[in-house]
Amino acid sequence: EVEEAKRREEKRLRRMEKKRRKAQCKPYYSDYSPARLFIHKMCTSHYLDLFITVVIGLNVITMAMEHYQQPKILDEALKICNYIFTIIFVLESVSKLVAFGFRRFFKDRWNQLDLAIVLLSI
Repeated sequence: EVEEAKRREEKRLRRMEKKRRKAQCKPYYSDYSPARLFIHKMCTSHYLDLFITVVIGLNVITMAMEHYQQPKILDEALKICNYIFTIIFVLESVSKLVAFGFRRFFKDRWNQLDLAIVLLSI
């Protein structure tokens, strides 16, 4: 019982020390240029996530509109929409690569999936 309490106390002290060291370190983006810092703030914004979610929803709707023997005008409109969506997704991936850097970007599995989908859509 005493040994277990001692182990728990040591573990608690190690966690506190780790938190203290982390609090003293400056964030990874503190040395970014103003332009890159702006891109970083934009990429970590919840508004970008909402915007991309809306764009994905619109993309799904436009893909669902395609049907057999559709009019040429609809075919052209859907093709243009597809190009626009692809450009938006490419810009999102490139801006996240710039904002986070390669190592931090590829640590996140969602970013890996996004990049794979974007590369397949090109």
